[in-house]
Amino acid sequence: MVDQYKKLNYPLHVLINNAGIQAPTGHRGEHTKDGIEITFASNYYGPLYLTELLLPIMKKTPPAGGITESASASFGAEHYHESDWWQYARTKLFNLMAVREESRRLEPDHIDVVAAHPGMAVTDHFGKADTEHKLSSWMIETWANSPIGQTKEQGAIALEYAGVSPDVNGKNGWYVGTPELGLVNVGNAHIKEHPNAPLANNPEACRRFYNKTLAILKQSDPSFEPASGPIEQSYVISI
Repeated sequence: MVDQYKKLNYPLHVLINNAGIQAPTGHRGEHTKDGIEITFASNYYGPLYLTELLLPIMKKTPPAGGITESASASFGAEHYHESDWWQYARTKLFNLMAVREESRRLEPDHIDVVAAHPGMAVTDHFGKADTEHKLSSWMIETWANSPIGQTKEQGAIALEYAGVSPDVNGKNGWYVGTPELGLVNVGNAHIKEHPNAPLANNPEACRRFYNKTLAILKQSDPSFEPASGPIEQSYVISI
């Protein structure tokens, strides 16, 4: 897909990473051929890999920006264990940590990277999840599809706002959207410098984690060379 886009010779000013799954029915616990659990592959590793591959185009066509979707589940995700939420929640925490480190790496290239939270929207996301005997997922699905839930169009506003609003210019590494524990967008213009997730506010943790992610991607694709900057081996713990 990236090679096809490069052949078009189009610029790329805004990249929105919005892909996400949560324990899809019939596939719980499955792994990719590289040995990565599918929720982590779809929600975190895949979007980050795509972003790194497209960065050379974005660097040539400034101003440019990247938006990665987060979720309220990221708050406290480091404390979740083997529940029906832990993979999904941790991928959203990982997205926040990646945004913080990407913003540091790409600041010299004048590429702003932000995280955006759409809030609770009526989609089939939870309906596709394996909710059998999983009360919490069933409750969230019921809540999302109640009058409390936003429309899909309303849920997209935070991501669109992050991509085109001049209010976000220069807010590199910031968080856009609903307050993280406020699941319905009110005004859709909430911007804050620091997300609530503690690990996402630890620059050294974000740097170590991002470098380990790049090393894992390099293992899966030996030809991969991160465009955000080289892998800092001193930050890579054994994998």
